[in-house]
Amino acid sequence: MFESIEFDNNRVTLIYSGTVTFEEIIDANKRIINHPFFPKIDQQLWLFKSIEKFNVDVNKIERIIATAINKTATHENLKIAIVSKSDLAFGLGRMYEALSENTPWQTMVFRTIDKAEEWLNA
Repeated sequence: MFESIEFDNNRVTLIYSGTVTFEEIIDANKRIINHPFFPKIDQQLWLFKSIEKFNVDVNKIERIIATAINKTATHENLKIAIVSKSDLAFGLGRMYEALSENTPWQTMVFRTIDKAEEWLNA
């Protein structure tokens, strides 16, 4: 379930819990791209907490990446940190990380917010 999205200067933070759907992730990407702060954003922090179910498969992850590539060509320095203690969300995050290797942005998956913050701010 999508909980919140927060824009702060150059960062957008998204929080999910419970059951996460493909549609929620696509909707969040659209909200980011259409937000007035979008040109300034160079960090995304995706927090998946207390995940029970993830209704996203490999094909859908590829579609998420393809959609994002079309809209983020000007964001070559974009860093995306995915955080989850859930093995399921962590594994899907690693899949996203691997599939986005040929994109213009950097993606890393973490178990803790502290490690993600450290990487984002490096």
